[in-house]
Amino acid sequence: EISFGECLAVHTKNLADGPTHFRATPLPPKPHHSTGLLPRRLLIEAAWHHKKPYRPGKTMRDRWALTTAAAAARGDAGNRRLHHRWSVFEAHKKRHTVANTAIARELAGWCWSLAVMDD
Repeated sequence: EISFGECLAVHTKNLADGPTHFRATPLPPKPHHSTGLLPRRLLIEAAWHHKKPYRPGKTMRDRWALTTAAAAARGDAGNRRLHHRWSVFEAHKKRHTVANTAIARELAGWCWSLAVMDD
C-alpha cells in the first residue's frame, strides 16, 4: 500500500534535482509544518510539473516497471488527466496561479486514490 507521503515524495523527487521554471518560496518555520503547510506546498510545487506536455521518459517507464500494472496505468491516466486540465484552464484564460491550485487539489485526490487502490 502506498502512503500519501510516499506518493508526494515520488512525484516531487525531481524538484530538488535541478532548477525549475519558477521560483520557490521559502519554507515556513518548522512549528507551522504541523498545520499542513508542507504537504500543501508539495502539492502546489508538483502541480506546476503538469503544465508542460506529458511525455513519459525512461525514468518514468523504469518506475512503472517496479510497480503493478494497475498502479502504472492509473498513474499514467492521472498524469494525462492533470495535463489535460491545465490545457483546459489555459484555453479558458485562467490565471496560472488559480489553475495551478486547482491542479494541486486534483493531484491530492489522485494521490489518495493511489494510496487506497486495491492491489
